[in-house]
Amino acid sequence: MTEIIPTILVKTQEEAMQRIKIIEGRLPWMQIDVVDGKFAPNITWSDPDFIKMLDTAIRFEIDLMVVDPEIHIKQWSKAIPRIGRIYFHQETAGNRTHIIIDQIQKVGIEAGMSINPKTRIDVLYPFAKRLDAVLLLGVEPGFNAAPFNEKTIKKVQQFHKKFPELPITVDGGVKPRIAKKLVEAGATRLAVGSFIWNGTNPLIQLKALQEDIQQVDQNK
Repeated sequence: MTEIIPTILVKTQEEAMQRIKIIEGRLPWMQIDVVDGKFAPNITWSDPDFIKMLDTAIRFEIDLMVVDPEIHIKQWSKAIPRIGRIYFHQETAGNRTHIIIDQIQKVGIEAGMSINPKTRIDVLYPFAKRLDAVLLLGVEPGFNAAPFNEKTIKKVQQFHKKFPELPITVDGGVKPRIAKKLVEAGATRLAVGSFIWNGTNPLIQLKALQEDIQQVDQNK
C-alpha cells in the first residue's frame, strides 16, 4: 500500500505541533523538511531535542535540504527512536556520499538520497544497492505550493524499472490526479505538504488523496 507522509515545512514549533496533533493516530509517519537558507532560499524550523522528547506514536523522516548534511545528521541522530529515516541531497553530498550513508545507517536509521527536479535520475544508480529509499523532488526545494514538474513521473518509472524493490518517495506538488499517476509509475510513498495544509480542512484533503490512489493500490 502506498504511504502518504504529511510534511512539516514551517517556521515555528507551534506550527509544527499543530500539524503533528492533526495527524496523530491517523498516519504512522510525518516528514520534517530542514532547510538551511543556503541549499534553498528559505530557513525552516528544526529542533531534534524537541522531537526526541515529544510524546507521540508518530515516527519522523528528515529531508535535509542543507549544504552540510553530516552536521545535521549528527544532531538528528540524537532523536532516535522518533527518527527512523534521513534523506540527504545528492547535490550536496559529492564524493562524501558513501561516508554519509555510513553515518546514517550505523546508528540504525534508514538512509535515503534525494534529488532536485533538474538532477538526472541516473545519479542515484551507483548508490541504490546501499540505500534504504530514494526521494524525488517534484518541485524546486525550500517552499510549499510550488508547481509540480511532470518530468518527475518519468523519473519514477525509470528508477522503479531498474530497482523495483527500493522504496520511492515523491515530495512536492502532490495532489489528486498527480498522486494517482505517481503510484501507477511506481512511487511507494507520497510526501505531501501544501495540498493537505493549505485547504480548509486537512483531514478532508487527506481523504481525497487516499481515495485518489485507492484503486491503483487495489489493482497492484
